[in-house]
Amino acid sequence: MKKFLIFIFSLLVVFLVGGVLYVHHQNTPLTHLHITTSNTATVLIPGSNGSTYTFNGMIRRLTHKKLAHLALKVTIDANGVAHIRKVGALTQNPLIQLTFVNNQDPQKQMQYLPAFMKELKSVYHMKNVNFVAHSMGGSVVLEYLENKQVQTSQYPKITKFVAIGTPFGYITPQNSLATAASNLPSDLKILNIAGNLNHTGTDTAVPLKSTGALQPVVAGHVASYRHITIEGNRLEAQHSALHENPKVDKLIVNFLWN
Repeated sequence: MKKFLIFIFSLLVVFLVGGVLYVHHQNTPLTHLHITTSNTATVLIPGSNGSTYTFNGMIRRLTHKKLAHLALKVTIDANGVAHIRKVGALTQNPLIQLTFVNNQDPQKQMQYLPAFMKELKSVYHMKNVNFVAHSMGGSVVLEYLENKQVQTSQYPKITKFVAIGTPFGYITPQNSLATAASNLPSDLKILNIAGNLNHTGTDTAVPLKSTGALQPVVAGHVASYRHITIEGNRLEAQHSALHENPKVDKLIVNFLWN
């Protein structure tokens, strides 16, 4: 019995120490960052089957480090109506967490996003907005950015776009997203983040070749484009782990606010 208790105690110590080291590792990349603050909001969009869970962790980490904070929680229902709840000030790097009830239909999301963005400008007076999107959410954003109508004064100006693990491999030269690339804002800056799980060439859901397919589409049409591959294990580079990786947080923070 005594040996059994010692064994259990040893296991608890190992898990406790491991947990502390893991948390320390998770938080380390977000220390000693020098950022600028502004009223430019950042809209967070999940991918297929995504929910508030997708970006909850990132929001908590950025808030904990006082780098940004959640300002609006938004759900767009099956009819395209945006249900908006204000939870913080729309100043000092505000975050807008956007989810869709119809979270399995990117075409519907592409259809509904412009009306919400227009509301951000008319009701909440958001002049400038960034996008951070995971997986198919990045395709929804790209479709939005290529819509000439949303580049009028009725909509916020989009300054930066971060795609995380987004598949772009379906875009052929004849695809509408390729032919409409000239509609992209010429001053737009793009950060495209991919995952390479244990050197397999994929994040388990999206191959590197697919994420990298965005580069030839936007080349010559935007102010800057950068592609970064996250190498690592399942806790670092797997498709759904990318938005939980503090290294990704750091890349996003430096891109948006540094």
